Amino acid sequence: MTEQRDKFRLANPYQVEGVPPGPDSPRAKLPVPHRQVWAALQDGLRNLSRVRETVLWCGEGWRWAWQYSYGDRQLAFLIPSDVGVSAVLVVDDDLLDPLMEHEGMTPSIRNLVECSEPKGSGRRCWTPVLDVDTARNFLYAARGLLEVIRSQ
Repeated sequence: MTEQRDKFRLANPYQVEGVPPGPDSPRAKLPVPHRQVWAALQDGLRNLSRVRETVLWCGEGWRWAWQYSYGDRQLAFLIPSDVGVSAVLVVDDDLLDPLMEHEGMTPSIRNLVECSEPKGSGRRCWTPVLDVDTARNFLYAARGLLEVIRSQ
């Protein structure tokens, strides 16, 4: 998984720290097969109630990324890549069990959360998204996480 993640990181089309991309730039800049996936993910996350989108520099590792947050909580990241779209679900440790029990969690997303890398008091659950079906599953998980956050 690390090798695949590195391949995605290196193919981010937005490499220069001082040159921020526009919020909709990947819809035009990504290779054609990945534009539809990006649009599905971005529209789905943008349409979540009270979720805010921010384009930010995430250092040399991920470079420019699109962060989605609810209040002061990070919910997800989208990172463009010429080889696909990277999607990251941000799950605090105290939300892990309720999220895994949520009815919208598909087996593939459960596996994603189980394979995530710990980061502070939470997890960064990375997955490559190469098709609309995977995008839909990721959005189910993001909606589920948002419901769990709101219920706390």
